[in-house]
Amino acid sequence: MTSLKNKRDVRLSFRLSLEEQTEIKSQSKIVGLSLSDYIRKSLMSNPKFEPVKFSHENLELKKSMIFEIKKIGNNLNQISRHSNQNKFDFSCIEMQSKLINIERLLMDISMEK
Repeated sequence: MTSLKNKRDVRLSFRLSLEEQTEIKSQSKIVGLSLSDYIRKSLMSNPKFEPVKFSHENLELKKSMIFEIKKIGNNLNQISRHSNQNKFDFSCIEMQSKLINIERLLMDISMEK
C-alpha cells in the first residue's frame, strides 16, 4: 500500500521540442530511471536557477516602464481607430514606419535588463 507521503496525484504538463524530449529520454535510460523519476530527481536535487531578486528601485522602474508601455498601447489603439475611420491624411507607409520605430524602442527597453 502506498503511503500518503509518496502519493503523487498531481499531474504536471509542459511542452518540449522533439530534440529536448529525445535528450531527456536518453538521459533517463542511461541512469536507469523512469522518465518521471528522472525529471523529478533532476529538478529537486539540483536546482539550476535562482529566483530573480529585484531591488525596490528596480521594481519601481519596472512598474513605471510598464505604465508607459500601457500608455503607448492606448495611443496605438487610438491611432488605429482613427486610421480605420479615415481621419488621417498620411499614408500606410508612414504609419508602418512609425510603428517600426516604436517596436525598435520597445525592443531596446526590453534589452536593458
